[in-house]
Amino acid sequence: MNIRVKQAVKNDINSANNPALIESSSTPIVIVIGSGPVGIRFIEELLRHCPDSEIILFGDESCKPYNRVQLSALLAGEISRDSIDLPLPDQNQFKHFSFIPSAITDIDRNNKTVTDATGTNYFYDQLVIATGAKAHRPNIYGDDLQGVYSFRSLKDTESLYARILRSRHIVVVGGGLLELEAAKGLLKYNTQVTVVQQGPRLMKRQLDNQAAELLEKEVRSLGINVVTNSGVRSIHGLESVSGVVTRDGDNIPCDTVLFCAGITPNIKIARDAGLKISTGIVVNDQLQTSDNNIYAIGECCEHKGTTYGLVNPGYEQAAIAAATIAATSSQTALIAKEKNAQPRYQGSLFISHLKV
Repeated sequence: MNIRVKQAVKNDINSANNPALIESSSTPIVIVIGSGPVGIRFIEELLRHCPDSEIILFGDESCKPYNRVQLSALLAGEISRDSIDLPLPDQNQFKHFSFIPSAITDIDRNNKTVTDATGTNYFYDQLVIATGAKAHRPNIYGDDLQGVYSFRSLKDTESLYARILRSRHIVVVGGGLLELEAAKGLLKYNTQVTVVQQGPRLMKRQLDNQAAELLEKEVRSLGINVVTNSGVRSIHGLESVSGVVTRDGDNIPCDTVLFCAGITPNIKIARDAGLKISTGIVVNDQLQTSDNNIYAIGECCEHKGTTYGLVNPGYEQAAIAAATIAATSSQTALIAKEKNAQPRYQGSLFISHLKV
């Protein structure tokens, strides 16, 4: 890892009361916050343009980067744990790349540094925020009982897999893409699964009434119960879940509740840094935030009023952000100027693949 500890005081950051300050050599450094599929894709794209780029990737989980898109298949036992790992750049080939499994807790825009969970500060020339999103947890009575889960991370998946072994009836809250994939994965060891959808049909954002009817028929044929035009109003039990009450007042006995009802962009780090935010981190056509040295891509960003909860738009954004950053280097700026082709992101189509 081509970094060095800077002993001298710089802008009073590295005082006696502050941790070590990590500074790059003369090579411009790009820091990426978020080691999910979109963050990894950005690194691949940037190294394709500039193989000598100095990149530090930060992930907030202790494990190696993995593909969240494949978690439902892992839950269903269709693939192995190792198969969802995302390959990192070969450090024998890309000597200026490094991966640090530590969360970033602060961005100092004035001094162009980030601070990780160990208290170490790192300089950057460009910063890319790819923090993704977290599972949305609606404010429902009883959501703090034992037996209530979310489905977003590898840790969630491992917990759910262990839960299946002793669960007899699981209620999945939501009838969208991820919810249906999770429901399919939970059909193990004779576990009963019920999907409760607040809207009038399954996958209401993607399907019309006729297509949703066909889908519901197929989902039921898998052995999954489906309740539409309803929603979970409360969860009841003493210390652990014993059932849910729907919006219509029906009681569904169960021992496990899984929330998959949408996602919420992870924007806290950007908000704390004073970047412009709305639903997500607001970006322009080059995926730059309100600070031109900071970019945001994937589920955490908002472009022209739209946030995308899908991975393919994030891949497209990663390519544009990488091309933009690459075009700022002395090696590629002249080429970009001659071609008069500044990369621009113009939005993405909502295309989904239901893996059931």
